[in-house]
Amino acid sequence: FVDLVIGFLGLSFSVFIFNNSTDLAHLGFYKFLQVQIMYFIFNLFTFNLLKTYSNLTRHTTIKEMWRVFISNFLSCILLYTSLNIFGFSKVCTEFVVTYTLLITLFITLIVRFIVVYLYDISKSLANKKREKTFVYEFGPHSLALAGWIKRSEYLNMNVQGFITRQKDARKTRIMDKPVYYMPTDNIDAILDKHNISTILFPDYMSVSKEKAFISG
Repeated sequence: FVDLVIGFLGLSFSVFIFNNSTDLAHLGFYKFLQVQIMYFIFNLFTFNLLKTYSNLTRHTTIKEMWRVFISNFLSCILLYTSLNIFGFSKVCTEFVVTYTLLITLFITLIVRFIVVYLYDISKSLANKKREKTFVYEFGPHSLALAGWIKRSEYLNMNVQGFITRQKDARKTRIMDKPVYYMPTDNIDAILDKHNISTILFPDYMSVSKEKAFISG
């Protein structure tokens, strides 16, 4: 829906600019309506083909923005072809299609980055209210536990890092979180510094292994 509205605005602005250019012919209301209907249909087709509507925040990443660019480009190619078939002037066709593509892409970028910015702010505020925790080790069970907490919208926890007894993993990062080496790093000071309230153990074996640490 958002992309369709942006497409409508992009085409409307381009026609407005075209009609207010003194050296260009005027595009009447019925012609404008005809062009809007065609562009709407083409957008429905390309957006559904590339599924730009599936997740607005996901398609704002650099990796996923190509879907948005390609869908807009394909819509404008179809619009250009249709305007030529229906006998619109070459000047009108090239002007309207070019400006529609540029304006639509510009608005799309602005809207998507605003959405992501607001999403990141809301996510940051939500994370501040969550209970900060460390995860013990970084084996398959530990990573699964951390991933589950990260994906869950209902758990009142936020993983801040990992603690380990594997020396090689010291000062590395896993899942973009720091790893602390228990034998030498001052774990108590680190817990206080990051306001960590809990340490999560992925299974009973890890709990049994660290009984002395837990009781201490």
